[in-house]
Amino acid sequence: MGKTSFSNVLLEDHPRKAMHTCSSTDDFISIYNSILTSIGGQFTKSEIKQLNKISATLGEKNVASITGEGSEETTIKPVVAQSLDLSFLIDRLRARKKDLDVIIIEEFQNLEDFGARKGVLEVIKTLADRRVGVTTIVVGAARSDDDLFAGASQYNDYKLRYFSAYRIPPMTTAELEDIINLRKNLFNVKV
Repeated sequence: MGKTSFSNVLLEDHPRKAMHTCSSTDDFISIYNSILTSIGGQFTKSEIKQLNKISATLGEKNVASITGEGSEETTIKPVVAQSLDLSFLIDRLRARKKDLDVIIIEEFQNLEDFGARKGVLEVIKTLADRRVGVTTIVVGAARSDDDLFAGASQYNDYKLRYFSAYRIPPMTTAELEDIINLRKNLFNVKV
């Protein structure tokens, strides 16, 4: 089983997850904007106005009638227009906690921005420190977890305190052939 398949199978029926697949052009903002978008947290209220109108009339036989109207006008801005600093992001994730238990960041080895790797590490640490209750799974191909977090020097300081690393061995030729044969049979493909 491949690393992406593993995370998909592990959380297959889990409705409260957010996933991002890294590319070489990703940075901290693009990763977490994608995650916020997937849980509906990409907008923030910037201005709220309440409008209220109350009227009363005195009718026949001194019967009173009171009517009221209320409305709320909200202007929303995309989060990217806001400063996506660590505290702001954690607050947004906490606010959307009812929609999210786990964040999966896949193909982490593609992330060339070492600042983004460090940022992901800080988010994971801060989620734990503030007891937000959101787990992050980072999936990637590397010789070791240290290589996967290359450029994030504090990784070893946080390891085993905030992180558990699991190595999934590469698939064998027989496992790959089984997958191909299963798909060929399932989709009736002739070679």
